[in-house]
Amino acid sequence: MFGGRKRSRTKLTQLAVPLLLCAAPALATGSERVPFTATRIQEFQNSAGNRAIYVASVAFRSDGSWVEWRQRVNGKPVDLRAVVDVQAGKRTVIDGKTKSITTYDLPERRLRGMLENRRGTCDKPLRGSVIEPWHKVPEKISGFEVEKAVVEAKLPPGLEIGEKKRVEIWRAPALGCAELRVVTSTIDSDGKVVVTTRREFTAITPGEPASSYFKIPSGYTERSPGEVFAEAARLEGRECQECAGARSLLDEVYRGSRQREEE
Repeated sequence: MFGGRKRSRTKLTQLAVPLLLCAAPALATGSERVPFTATRIQEFQNSAGNRAIYVASVAFRSDGSWVEWRQRVNGKPVDLRAVVDVQAGKRTVIDGKTKSITTYDLPERRLRGMLENRRGTCDKPLRGSVIEPWHKVPEKISGFEVEKAVVEAKLPPGLEIGEKKRVEIWRAPALGCAELRVVTSTIDSDGKVVVTTRREFTAITPGEPASSYFKIPSGYTERSPGEVFAEAARLEGRECQECAGARSLLDEVYRGSRQREEE
């Protein structure tokens, strides 16, 4: 798909995956969270023309819990679901391919921070230099009226991915100012856009999502991230090149969470 640019594709995907696992729209007006389900399409593209496209179902409950169910990556089917359950105080990653679950305990402080980051009140201030303040625009996104703002911010030196980023945001007041479209452009010192990311929500259905989004499957095996990668490699009959990094970093986070849960 990428014309043989395997290294560029891998680097782009490595940049995209952490962002996808964390990404979620702003959810609340004041202390009230507006529940809905939607399809999210996220696209990454660099100046060399390399692209990565992720399609997921997302669901948000009024108690602040949410789910991202990734279903396609670059047109290929996947079954990877991340569930954050506020009531249980846990984040669970469910991998359908390996029939694995990876469970993290969420301490109260961590959970409060995650909810605050996604609180998204309509009076929440913009971060960075405001190029365009919030203003109503004539277009609608998935049938919802939206407001738009544009901000810019300098990137830390030494990242080697650009000098600044420009973020265009479209939010829907009727959905608690959920950000229905976000376009982020990374710009180099010559003013050239080197990486563009675009996230947009479609097929939005207001209301509490179906409980099936949050159901943890029975019969799946609890595995650490490294064990999940190893099992996937075994099923595919290949060497697990990503296992070393997962076991040294991701597994450390996983073990720390499990130890706190057992204390």
